[in-house]
Amino acid sequence: MSQEELRRPTACPECGGTTILRIFYGYPTWEAWALVEDGQATLGGCFVSQWAPDWQCGVCRHEWFDPDDPVKQEMERLLANLRARASGRR
Repeated sequence: MSQEELRRPTACPECGGTTILRIFYGYPTWEAWALVEDGQATLGGCFVSQWAPDWQCGVCRHEWFDPDDPVKQEMERLLANLRARASGRR
């Protein structure tokens, strides 16, 4: 997933800070590393879960996701389909 796919928040819902970092999960690509080194993103670890945050405030470090983001909703639908297939349901 590229950084542009999710709606980028304009401010932190906790403190109102405007330095918003994208959280990348899994093995980082060169592009992700470049964004981290440039201070525009952070790494979230190897595993991603359904409710994993997508954004981190660069001021207060609050982390969140936007459940109303259409891309996040599509990701949730895909994850639900994968879970159903893995458990033998369709």
